[in-house]
Amino acid sequence: KNNSSSGLKMNPSEIAEVVNNSADTRSLFQLAELQLGTLNYTMQKSLIWMHNYMGIPVDVIITLIVYCKSIDRTNIGYIEKIAYSWNENGITTLSLAEAEINRMSEMRTFVYAIMREFDMKRRPTQSQMEYIKQWQKASYPIAMIKYAYEKTIEQLDKLKFSYINAILVKWSESGFRT
Repeated sequence: KNNSSSGLKMNPSEIAEVVNNSADTRSLFQLAELQLGTLNYTMQKSLIWMHNYMGIPVDVIITLIVYCKSIDRTNIGYIEKIAYSWNENGITTLSLAEAEINRMSEMRTFVYAIMREFDMKRRPTQSQMEYIKQWQKASYPIAMIKYAYEKTIEQLDKLKFSYINAILVKWSESGFRT
């Protein structure tokens, strides 16, 4: 199975035919246009790929688009990437999509809190994100993470996620949670 619509070969008249023959696709296009504005060829092809080829229901695709719009990430490639990931992880119903959006939103909020506390000017790298995910999963309070960050700066005079993590793990193993 392709992981993007780039392999889907359709010309505009074939897209028009799909839309004319499918009330679901027509509805998908209308709802997507309300969120994204006029759909270009790439967007149309992508929506057909998500719905007809990956089998993602219209309400799930629209829920994803609404979420992406809410975080100002309406690039169709970004939306497709999430749709593919959801499909691979069995997120194919509205309730599962809503639960995943809640998880993603909580993660974004947690990441932004960490970035603010660490005075980071750019998004965390992939390896830094792995530490942040661990900290969120372990339910470390932001104040505790900030204190570990301050100890790291005092010790090393630089931001080092592995060092902060070692401090947090040590405190946690010693029973400290605040």
